[in-house]
Amino acid sequence: MVKLHMVLFNDALEHLTRVHRALRMHRGNVLVVGADGNGKKSVIKLASFAAGYQLFQITPSRGYNEPSFREDMKSLYNMVGVENKRVVFMFTSAHVMHESFLELVNNMLMAGFVPALFNDDEKDAIIISCRDAAVSAGFNVGKKGVWSYFVKTCIANLRIALAMSPTGDVLRTRCRNYPGLINNTTIDWMFPWPRQALVAVANVILRDNPIVPQEYRETIVSHMVYVHTSVCQYTEDFATKLRRRNYVTPRHFLDFINTYLNLLIEKKDFISSRCEHFSEGLQKIAEASVTLKELNETLAVQKVKVANQTKNCEQLLTSIGESTDVTVQKKELSEQKKQEIEEKKKIIIKEEAEAKLVLAEAQPALDAAKLALGELEKADITEIRSFATPPEPVQVVSECVMILRGVKDVSWKGAKGMMSDPGFLRSLQEMNCDEITLKQQQAVRSHLRRTDKLDQMQAISKAGYGLYKFVLAVLDYCAVYREVFTKL
Repeated sequence: MVKLHMVLFNDALEHLTRVHRALRMHRGNVLVVGADGNGKKSVIKLASFAAGYQLFQITPSRGYNEPSFREDMKSLYNMVGVENKRVVFMFTSAHVMHESFLELVNNMLMAGFVPALFNDDEKDAIIISCRDAAVSAGFNVGKKGVWSYFVKTCIANLRIALAMSPTGDVLRTRCRNYPGLINNTTIDWMFPWPRQALVAVANVILRDNPIVPQEYRETIVSHMVYVHTSVCQYTEDFATKLRRRNYVTPRHFLDFINTYLNLLIEKKDFISSRCEHFSEGLQKIAEASVTLKELNETLAVQKVKVANQTKNCEQLLTSIGESTDVTVQKKELSEQKKQEIEEKKKIIIKEEAEAKLVLAEAQPALDAAKLALGELEKADITEIRSFATPPEPVQVVSECVMILRGVKDVSWKGAKGMMSDPGFLRSLQEMNCDEITLKQQQAVRSHLRRTDKLDQMQAISKAGYGLYKFVLAVLDYCAVYREVFTKL
């Protein structure tokens, strides 16, 4: 059940009574005519509920056509005929996607049923569903008798409520083309809301709104009604003078009220934010005044301290003059220390030069090993990777290379993966040997001791021998670098 917001002013009660009375009659269909936004649908919904009817309406969407409308009508007739529900079918101007819809509605108004709506299979299914109820109602058990019961039940349970706008010539043309809209309905004209209705609606909307002051509410309502009625009058003058129609409906009045309330909230929030901003400013000014008072008190205390410190400084100057002689002596001692430091610095520079010379002697061997790697070809590396079970020296040397590179997975499978890199040899040539840790060096030396066949490496594998020479050169360089590093 959907909650319906509606103000039942006198005019609305009259329309509600008319529609309710029409729906309670046998085949009581109703045509409510009024401008859009007058409340036609709300009156129909409330009257249907009061009469004990369930409301049914179509939901047009993109691609909604006559076959879609027929399917909805089948669902409607199943509700009223098979399920025996009392239903009001509300059909508005907005639902007329195609004029053929009105042809079907016209048949429903005039005959109470749409001819040829169901095919034979659907009829048989309906007859099977209604047979027991038809027999209980005294109808013949045959197909014709059951179908007559179904049609009679549909006519008894179905009410059609049309909501149309009289704007333009569309309604006039439709009534002429489809006479059932006039001949088989009770017509209820909804004219523009009277002043009493406008006042009642505005009072209800503003009544429970806390942002509207109670003392100004009556004046605000009166002004809103005046503005709306003035616009209606100016619209009539506009149509008379310029022959152009502009329609002002109660929907515009409701939008006017809601716009006013939204604007009121917006301005109230703005004023509240500004007041809060100013309050914070005043609070900060008060805090600054307190802070200023405290600073003035502190300043008075500091003045006394400054005077005392000035006196102490004068005494200190006197003491400094007396200690100048001591300072001269310390300066002479400082000069002696400076000469000693210069001599030690010369010794350090000499040792550093010797260390760099030793490091330079180890560098050519490392460069030669890297150059030898450059002479290896891709086929030589491929040869090593092709070993399913490599010779022991080859595997040991390959794993030593992995240790130097910092690879954690030290195994033949990991070594094959490492050598599958196209830039493997280049990465060895570009490897920064200064970053190899003592732990890695010790691990490599320990790994090399696992085999006593390294002397045979040159005969076993050319690439393995090149890698072996590279590993030895790196170890020699690292040993020299470590010794030199302690001196630098």
